[in-house]
Amino acid sequence: MNKDKIKFNNRSIPFKETRKRRPLALIETYTRLIATLSETLGQARICDIARTMKISHVSAIKNIKRLIREGYVIQDSPLILLTLKGREMAIFSHEKHSILSNFLLNLGVPEDVVSIDVPGMQPYVSTLTLEAMTAHMSFHLR
Repeated sequence: MNKDKIKFNNRSIPFKETRKRRPLALIETYTRLIATLSETLGQARICDIARTMKISHVSAIKNIKRLIREGYVIQDSPLILLTLKGREMAIFSHEKHSILSNFLLNLGVPEDVVSIDVPGMQPYVSTLTLEAMTAHMSFHLR
């Protein structure tokens, strides 16, 4: 009976980790998008974010307010600017995206599939897994 309880508790660990990483998905997505918009358009505004993500302005505003509370962005109306913390997250997110994309492409996954799969996978991939992917590619793609 006790062994069954231990097994059951251990099975819950992956679910807990996934739930713990879920809020990071939004943060990574928004900081990376804001960085990209700032680079390509010279600015990032709520309307640019909403249009790019194909979401309502209300949803974009709600999520940006959360990022402001958590210290990732500041709003200098109408601009949304990344803080140092936000820039660091955007860089980290971009690196994760790049590693995952390259790994899948090198496995032979078509580019159109990679462009859909990677954003869904990205927030849930651990740093340890990314390091293993990088090491694997370095070794096999010399």
